[in-house]
Amino acid sequence: MVLVEEAFAFWWRCHHQGLPPTHTLPAGELQPSRGRERGRQVGGRRQGHRGPYIQQPKDRKCTQKRHGPAGLDSGSLKSFAIAVSNRTVNLTEGIPYISLCGSYPPQSCIFSQLLNMGAAMAAWICILRYHQLRDWGVGKWPNQMILWSGLLCALGTSVVGNFQQKNQQATHLTGAFFALFVGHLYFWLQLLLSWRMKSLPQPGAPWIRPLRLVLCSLCTILMVAMVILHTRLLRSASAACEWTVAMLLFTLFGLLAVDFSGLDSCTLCLQPGSSLSPPPPASPISLQAQPAQAL
Repeated sequence: MVLVEEAFAFWWRCHHQGLPPTHTLPAGELQPSRGRERGRQVGGRRQGHRGPYIQQPKDRKCTQKRHGPAGLDSGSLKSFAIAVSNRTVNLTEGIPYISLCGSYPPQSCIFSQLLNMGAAMAAWICILRYHQLRDWGVGKWPNQMILWSGLLCALGTSVVGNFQQKNQQATHLTGAFFALFVGHLYFWLQLLLSWRMKSLPQPGAPWIRPLRLVLCSLCTILMVAMVILHTRLLRSASAACEWTVAMLLFTLFGLLAVDFSGLDSCTLCLQPGSSLSPPPPASPISLQAQPAQAL
């Protein structure tokens, strides 16, 4: 029982007190493993026993990689949790940017995978919204403008996930511009359209549209503040603005569920073009008329 308590105490110090990888066990503590590879034997004492004990090899790490919590839905939050867990980022130095949390493995793999999935879902939401606005009588030009701004937001999200900041910074920043700035424009265009077209249906409670106005306004203010703080080298405050903008955009996408609540189903129809459509079959009346005209 005493040996089990000593083993647990050693594990706790390795995982929670940040012992260096070259930490060796003092005399009297139990070794975590007695496999084929053993360290060199040195003289010493174990508890209740006089004799040699096995020293921990210096090239073996006593800390293990831990994974972030599985209950978070956002790829950026998962990457943040794992980056803090494996000490890729240091919160004592300030709040890190989203891009920094997803720049190093293993969190970069999760960051890329989840952002690609989110980009695909965002693109599908934009296509559904386009068809819904078309059925509501929205004109072709403003509806396509809304659609393309949403698709650019989805494309930018995928670019951010695939091109990490430490590998392709220019491409990464371009994707971040499309994901945040153009994505925020996507919701502003819909909000302005709803105020201009009074006949446009407004599903949900009456406070949904004012809530969207507040969220879009906060996004605009925070993005301007993010750019200003970044130029003044206040990186921690700028990163806090970036995180808040990302969460607000997630909320705005989630509010579209109110508009989709009236949809019962969605059917995909393929219509061939005029050059591919077969000619209509001739009617029996026309076939009977042709011999009569020949006579």
